Amino acid sequence: MGKQNEQELTKAQKRNKKRNEAKKKAKRVGKANQTGDDGMVVNILESMVTPGVDRSVIKMLNIVFVFLFLILLIMLLFVGSVHYAVMLFFAGGLFFSIQFFLFEASKNPHILNPPKQK
Repeated sequence: MGKQNEQELTKAQKRNKKRNEAKKKAKRVGKANQTGDDGMVVNILESMVTPGVDRSVIKMLNIVFVFLFLILLIMLLFVGSVHYAVMLFFAGGLFFSIQFFLFEASKNPHILNPPKQK
């Protein structure tokens, strides 16, 4: 019976050791998140629930528009349809109107970053 108690004790010690390692790992992950090492996608998702416009959202919007322009330009060159030229024109108009709005809104900081309500 003495050996069985020792084996159970070692099993309990192993379980406690695993729990302690898991707690330490969770603390390390928590500290890493507090240092601001979040990715761009996390910042965009967080900015959806907070008022104002985050810089990462504007950057991602510009990246998406660049890809849209590239795809429409490639399709225009390879297919040669006038429809792609019209879509490229409309996409350019939308892009420049959004950029103009952001430029004008940046003159008043309360539009892009409203004060936090208590």
